Amino acid sequence: MNQQDIDQYLDNIISTAKKGIDRSFAATLKEILNEIADMYQKYANSDGTLTWTDMNKFNRLEKEMATISGSISAQYQDVLKALQNLIQTVYLENYMRSSYLYELAAQTPLGVSVPSVSEIASAIKNPIDKLTLPALMQSHQSEIINKLHISISQSLMAGEGYALMARRIQQAVGFSQAKARNVARTEGGRIQTQARLDSAEQAAKHADLQKVWMSTLDLRTRPDHRKLDGQEADKDGYFHIHEFKAKGPHLFGVAKEDCNCRCTFVMKVNGQLPDTRRARDYTDADYQQRLADRMDQLMADEGMTEKQAEKQAQKEILPPSKVIPYQSYDEWLNGKKKESKPEDNLVENSIAKTNMKERVGENNYNRFAEHLNSLSDGPIRSLFEKYADQIGFKKLANVTAYTNGSIVQLAQADFDGDKYENPLQTVYHEIGHAFDGIGLRTITGKSMYADGNKIKIKHNGRMVETDEYVTVLSAIPKYQLRDTVERDLWEYVNGKDFPMIGDIGNRPRKKAEKAAWDKKYYGILDKSRANFANFEKEIVEKYGKDSKEIAILSDIYESTPFTSRSMPFGSGHGKAYYNKVGLAEAEFFAQVAETRAANKESFDMLNEIFPNAVKVWETIVDDMLKAGD
Repeated sequence: MNQQDIDQYLDNIISTAKKGIDRSFAATLKEILNEIADMYQKYANSDGTLTWTDMNKFNRLEKEMATISGSISAQYQDVLKALQNLIQTVYLENYMRSSYLYELAAQTPLGVSVPSVSEIASAIKNPIDKLTLPALMQSHQSEIINKLHISISQSLMAGEGYALMARRIQQAVGFSQAKARNVARTEGGRIQTQARLDSAEQAAKHADLQKVWMSTLDLRTRPDHRKLDGQEADKDGYFHIHEFKAKGPHLFGVAKEDCNCRCTFVMKVNGQLPDTRRARDYTDADYQQRLADRMDQLMADEGMTEKQAEKQAQKEILPPSKVIPYQSYDEWLNGKKKESKPEDNLVENSIAKTNMKERVGENNYNRFAEHLNSLSDGPIRSLFEKYADQIGFKKLANVTAYTNGSIVQLAQADFDGDKYENPLQTVYHEIGHAFDGIGLRTITGKSMYADGNKIKIKHNGRMVETDEYVTVLSAIPKYQLRDTVERDLWEYVNGKDFPMIGDIGNRPRKKAEKAAWDKKYYGILDKSRANFANFEKEIVEKYGKDSKEIAILSDIYESTPFTSRSMPFGSGHGKAYYNKVGLAEAEFFAQVAETRAANKESFDMLNEIFPNAVKVWETIVDDMLKAGD
């Protein structure tokens, strides 16, 4: 047994706990849906709908919500107990097993004893009051009850049937389930670290121990933790990255460094590192077959595209671990690069053929090249392979990044990132714009394309009518990308069965018909405004006011007619920017490109809110890749 074997053993304990959480939420969802079904059976109209007015009679809604809240409260108590048992088990197992290893390596008794119940309780308590398990779970419990109340109320106000209300409830419960799983992983990881720290502190009284950070050996490891791999703790026991410091993984107290971290640390005992460590074996034949089978099933049963199926299958099916000689993350990654076939070296086949290196500097170029080579996104890789050699770069300058045709201007901040953008995210965004323009030239043979509309411009002192032109492929009429973005957002906020204003046609001329049309028009207007107000509140609660997801969404939202505000969530180009034809489509195309490449969480959000628009993006890229073949 070595430290990696212990980590594998503890990871299995955490995975089993997460499956238990899934079963608990599934049972609660079933109980809530049964309650809702009974509610419809008792109070629904003959057409199967249930109204807000009906449910407010005799405090019916309050009584139903009290019953549902009781079910949620009981379930969260069960989840809290399960999580408390989990972290106690993880702490004790890791403390004792790690102590065993240190004593074995030191070849001397280290004075280890089994910690008492009170010692374990003290060790596992989160030092931040709001992050203790009871406080966290109480917050999550209140949040889901509130979300369910809002979802049920919105459904009743919309006069929806059981199926649509059930879908709203499933989404709310699914979101809370994901948060509970995240707590299990994050708290489990924190306690793994704390137990090893405590056992090492005891062992250090009798042997020379030195902490060494160890990252997970795969391409999903976040850049900061790749830099930490192999770093020895300072004399006070801290690891350092940027302005942050921690005594081990999960202990920075910063979400972007702690949440879903898969790192650990090992101990040099009397100057010796472990002989081996574990890595994922992506070449395992059985893993490859199970992955392919699951992809086929997802495409057949759920109508996913190949890329969507691949992404989901990779989440569900993990490659097996294999034991390799101890090596640092960089050594492991360099080995992977050497194993790649020459045609797999995307950099050599793409940006190495441009002037990027001389214009942005060697360090920036190398950072981008390393990230580009590690990309797993097939469409993005293919775009670089086919079209990157047509892109030019201007010399790095302290300006806001922009693209003119296929010429890209970048700043140092675009490589470093900020609170709204991951490192390199803006680089991919601007290159996405360049691909969009190159695509138009490749497919139409023109750098400006008449979109079929006429506009009036001033020429020689008088107004003349002329063609309207677009300069990017995503904006040509055949793709209808802007319309698809708007309809996706409308349906996400209002439901698929709620008509857009454009769906009810023009206002009729006859007086009686006008009155009916006006009533429908203002009904849609009032209800949608209320729904968008709730959407704005809920989306901030879900992702956080200053999150990277909100920054992306703010820009897209302001390009639609559903908000009159510039930068509705605090970032964006401003409403006036989107008055120019083609810019809404161009920005959405670049935002999908940047998030697929450098911000998975934001892409997952885009794919959830704008599923059909993302499919249009994939169609555009597919057309670009087929062009000229």
